[in-house]
Amino acid sequence: MATLWPLVRKHMQEAQEAQARVYNRGAQLREFQQGDKVLVLVPTSECKFLARWKGPYEIIEKVGEVNYRERRPVVPGRPSLPVGAGGGGGCVAAIRRQPAKW
Repeated sequence: MATLWPLVRKHMQEAQEAQARVYNRGAQLREFQQGDKVLVLVPTSECKFLARWKGPYEIIEKVGEVNYRERRPVVPGRPSLPVGAGGGGGCVAAIRRQPAKW
């Protein structure tokens, strides 16, 4: 058994690296500047697997490597949510730059 564990660990590491390469193939690191207009992908209340793009919102500041604080309109009776790309508060799935035509 002791001779098998190094081999098992090696194969597991190789498999994890291969899965990470495939998963990250389409991923891009996005950088935003203060004042940029962005759209935010927010899950719907009906189903956590459905989401809609909301916005445009203005970037106020960068608060982490992939997290941003945005200016959202205040809606009476609706709580304000923390936002960010990378899970700010667990409510935002993605963030993207608003197209220039909007």
